[in-house]
Amino acid sequence: YLLDALKTIPNLTIEGTTTEELGLMVTSINGRQADYKTDGAYWAILCDGEPCSYGVSQQAIKDGERYTFQYTPAGGKGGTS
Repeated sequence: YLLDALKTIPNLTIEGTTTEELGLMVTSINGRQADYKTDGAYWAILCDGEPCSYGVSQQAIKDGERYTFQYTPAGGKGGTS
């Protein structure tokens, strides 16, 4: 799963809240906060430029696919990280 792969990347810090149903809801990447409950912003997970079907804890990964996180402010699009 994507979360397991992310844990192997040096100097990458991912924080969030975890639920049994959905797994980890990412709220911070390397200190950059995106908390939907606070300001409506969130981290979107993209697979080859398209939104992933699952969250970081449940997204299966495949060789050759590229995964990115996109900071998305309330009501708009943002840049990738």
